[in-house]
Amino acid sequence: MAFKWELQTIKMVSIFYDGLYMICGLIAIILGAKVIGSLNNPQVSPQSTVYALAVALIIFGFIIFLVAAIGSFSVIRDSEKGLIVFGIALGALIILKIIVAIIVLAFINDAVAVSKNEIAKTFNQGEAGRDEIDNIQRSYECCGLTGTNFFVDSEGYLPKTCCSDEGNDCHVNRSYKIGCSEKVASVIEGMGTTIGLVLFGIAFFEIAGLILSVCLKNSWKNEIRREEFSSA
Repeated sequence: MAFKWELQTIKMVSIFYDGLYMICGLIAIILGAKVIGSLNNPQVSPQSTVYALAVALIIFGFIIFLVAAIGSFSVIRDSEKGLIVFGIALGALIILKIIVAIIVLAFINDAVAVSKNEIAKTFNQGEAGRDEIDNIQRSYECCGLTGTNFFVDSEGYLPKTCCSDEGNDCHVNRSYKIGCSEKVASVIEGMGTTIGLVLFGIAFFEIAGLILSVCLKNSWKNEIRREEFSSA
């Protein structure tokens, strides 16, 4: 009886952890989709960098959800083969998450530097890059390459995309104050850091699930051995 109770407890805890994994996967998918939906033109740099990070987040979310679903099904159906597949997939996913998190955190400064260079090239095009400039200022709520002094004329007026209300003339008194180079860099750095830390957190959290799957598999084997011994 004590062994049966121990086995059921491990199964319930495993299902609980799998449920949390599925929720984490859904949250990652929703956040990635929300970021993509907020972009006006994903093909325009630096929005393309943010778009790539959001897509990666959605892919990881889907994989997390799928692996968790396999784990839950295996535990509920008492499928030892399914549990083995779950353990292997979860172990591979943990390693992959840690590798990706390290890469993201290690190269985030390089991504910021590249984005700053791309933004500088865009703003230095002048009128030839007006559409891209407007998209950047509108999306990131910033003004000019380094601030309002990049555009402001003698009367203090700026491009309309430097203000939240584009229907009226934009004056420096009610415009966005932060420059786009600084704003985009902070967005990319913040998103990269968040994704890296979240991946690390989920990976270490999943280690507990991997340990539980090993314990559950061993418990099933012990139960089979006990039944064979008692029937002998």
